[in-house]
Amino acid sequence: MIFTGVVWFGGSAWWESTRIWQPVDMPVSLSVGHLRTAQFKINVESTYSIGIAVEQDPDDEETRCLLGIEKCAGNPPALRASWSVSRAGRVTVAGMSDAEQGTFWAGNGSGRVLGTFHSDSGRYILELSVLQDGSRLNVRRPYLVIFESGGENERTFDALWRAFLALLLCFPVGISVLIRSGIVRRGEKQDAFLKTWPLSQAGPQPPIPGVARPLSGDEEIRHYRETRPWSTWPFSRTSWYGLIGTNVYLVILIPVWLLSPRPMVPRGLVVHLVKPEIAAPSTPGIQPLRVRIARVDVHSPPKLYLDSRLVAWEDFEPLLQKELSQRPPNWPVYVEGSPDMEWGVAVQAIDTIRGLQAQVVLLTPPRKTAAAANR
Repeated sequence: MIFTGVVWFGGSAWWESTRIWQPVDMPVSLSVGHLRTAQFKINVESTYSIGIAVEQDPDDEETRCLLGIEKCAGNPPALRASWSVSRAGRVTVAGMSDAEQGTFWAGNGSGRVLGTFHSDSGRYILELSVLQDGSRLNVRRPYLVIFESGGENERTFDALWRAFLALLLCFPVGISVLIRSGIVRRGEKQDAFLKTWPLSQAGPQPPIPGVARPLSGDEEIRHYRETRPWSTWPFSRTSWYGLIGTNVYLVILIPVWLLSPRPMVPRGLVVHLVKPEIAAPSTPGIQPLRVRIARVDVHSPPKLYLDSRLVAWEDFEPLLQKELSQRPPNWPVYVEGSPDMEWGVAVQAIDTIRGLQAQVVLLTPPRKTAAAANR
């Protein structure tokens, strides 16, 4: 198991390290002209993309407009080129950058794809002709890249990850079994030594302390193994139960923990709670907004009040927005609901208030004590 895990992961890592995922990465000038790359090697059959990237902030709007990543009315693209890929002096594929091929991330910048081609293993040469003066992009240090875009890189990484998981599972199990077998073999060697060199002389033997009857040779060896000092040392013996439990944990629980998605904990609605026994002093001027949800009886739907005014649910949001527009920003809205109604009704009102970017203060009603309920 140790050999399998090490060879699997080591072979996958070695094979991945020998793959050329980006055969060309060189600085270029985007002035009008023609350039020819040196011969480059491709050793993975896949689809490859040809692109121009710049070492600039990808959020720079001017750069994105000049590259042609975005269409800007006042800033037309400055990049237009034709390209061809040849092998052994013969052009295998050619194209233009007029068609939209997409964008990509390269290092610390963004780039535009000029074209794509499918290729198998071999040596190739790229010729690029800049048809439009894009020297304005030269200050942003443009460079030409050819990178694998057919998904082989992702599949190779997935295979490497599976090999690492196999190593993570096989290596500890193999080590534990190896340690266990070493302990068993050590005990077998000690038994063979005791049988070859007995501890007692031939003839009648004095009784062993704690043993009622004389012991035979095998019984004496077994008694010695069970009563020797190191048999009581901590971790002197390995338990098969612990070994089985560890292997089950490694083989089953670790993959489940790695592959299972982590649950997202909902945040809910953020509200402020005010103790009912604390009464805020009334002050002249702008008064706070109070939303009250009350139920007349158990059979009628809850009614909505805004500052003691009965409002319909469909008119609640525009009226509340009108009131909030007459108050300072982040003005609190106090919400009070009857304790005998469903909580979803209060949540609907709170959600509407939060949608208007207002703070919500939930007024909790006082609880009735047992004595008050009996009265």
